[in-house]
Amino acid sequence: MNDRSKSSKRAALELARMGYPVLPLPGLSKSRKRIGKCICELDRKTCEHPSRLCQFFDIYRGTTNERHIEDTWRERPHARVGMELGSRSGLVAIIVDGRTGLDSLKDWEVEHSRLPKTPTICAARDRLVYLFSADAYAIPEGEKEIGEGILLRGEGDCVFAPPSICPNGEHQVEVTWDIGATIQQTPVSPIPVWLAQLCDMPKNEKPQEARPTSIEKESASVPLVVRSGFDVAAESSHIWINEPWVAARAITLMHEGSKGGGCTPFVLHLIRSVIEGTGFLTQRSAQGNVVFLTSDSSASIGKAITSLGFSHIHLNRLHIIHCQDNLDTSWPQIVEGTIERCAIEEARLVVIDRLNVFTGQGPGTDSPDFDLEHIRQPLLKMAHKGIGVFAVLDLNKDDLVPGQSPETPLDSFIDIKLHLEKTGSHPAERLLHVSSQILGTPERAILLLKPDGFEYRLDQPGLFQKSKGTAHDVPKKDKTSKISGPDDQLPLWGPEEDKPE
Repeated sequence: MNDRSKSSKRAALELARMGYPVLPLPGLSKSRKRIGKCICELDRKTCEHPSRLCQFFDIYRGTTNERHIEDTWRERPHARVGMELGSRSGLVAIIVDGRTGLDSLKDWEVEHSRLPKTPTICAARDRLVYLFSADAYAIPEGEKEIGEGILLRGEGDCVFAPPSICPNGEHQVEVTWDIGATIQQTPVSPIPVWLAQLCDMPKNEKPQEARPTSIEKESASVPLVVRSGFDVAAESSHIWINEPWVAARAITLMHEGSKGGGCTPFVLHLIRSVIEGTGFLTQRSAQGNVVFLTSDSSASIGKAITSLGFSHIHLNRLHIIHCQDNLDTSWPQIVEGTIERCAIEEARLVVIDRLNVFTGQGPGTDSPDFDLEHIRQPLLKMAHKGIGVFAVLDLNKDDLVPGQSPETPLDSFIDIKLHLEKTGSHPAERLLHVSSQILGTPERAILLLKPDGFEYRLDQPGLFQKSKGTAHDVPKKDKTSKISGPDDQLPLWGPEEDKPE
């Protein structure tokens, strides 16, 4: 078995361990440039382009049985790797072919929203294969054209997985995973609602279950949500909305050290960067829709949007929920409505300014009336839906100590906490304290508040000496020290299944 055959078998085993059914596909005869004949015992001389499914292999469905995969590639070392699509894998493939397909996709993204990050296969120079999960939709059969240069592959079909060789005109190319979008590192994203509608994929209606009696309720076991280790490991790679301050499935909490510290301008500049896809502080934001929960009046927010130079072309991406318009709505009901609005508008970020007003809690978190669960459960539910949450919290003056980030009961479930305060050395200068459960987030930084946004300054030794002693100096790093990353994680074993007959 040569190196290519070994790598194909390794790729098939790795996909099977991840839970994706794989199947062997016909190989190509050895040729440096030109396409060779299909390798099969039938010796089909008229088979100019090997089909994706071959009768010789006598396999029409994939498997995750590793012993079966080992035996198959031992018998057919030149077989290529195929990923099964459809209900068993929960996958559909969107194929963007050539410049025509790229132009069609660009027009769709301008009209709707950008495709989310998902595992992507580069099958040729201008041929991309996007893999999406479609568990909530009815997956159509076979292959069909959904746009000019764009194809959909679904039930009963498959795609070549790296490192397979595929025909490209009269030549052959090796398919590869797109850089930064490999299936080992990137979670498979659900197919966007607008794309599912273009593919004529209706939602699967769940059958209505009979209501259990009181005796059944007492005897029934509580259903538990159980996920595999691979699913949890896949979520460890955060999908950043703006790195390293806001991420999908994460909650960022900000509070300011004094009135006029700049939380509201910070929030508005972040929102503008997301809806316009422009830079904010250290990185460029991922463009998308934003749902903004604000306690300010419409006139106040409208004036701020105008003064901060929001692009009117992208303002349809911003959806505002005023607290004054929903005074009779409870906090859990507001969250349910916000989640529903995010699904309709495909919003990736929810900003809450201020959290105290919407939850009905006062600024003091140490009062006996403070209800942590009342705030925590809805926020976690929102983040669990894949939404990035950025909330601003008011604190009592007694809780604030210059140069320190105060501790609150909310810290127990917050992913990223930001504390913004004035330095006192310059009216536009702000000191940002950061504590995060996500690696790579700086501990603090100096920000300059400007009309067009915030300017980020690196946290260098001696930089905070100007802040009237409100912050300690940053210790110098040892130049000889080395940073060692985590060991490469081995793929987990997937479920086994019987060999298909």
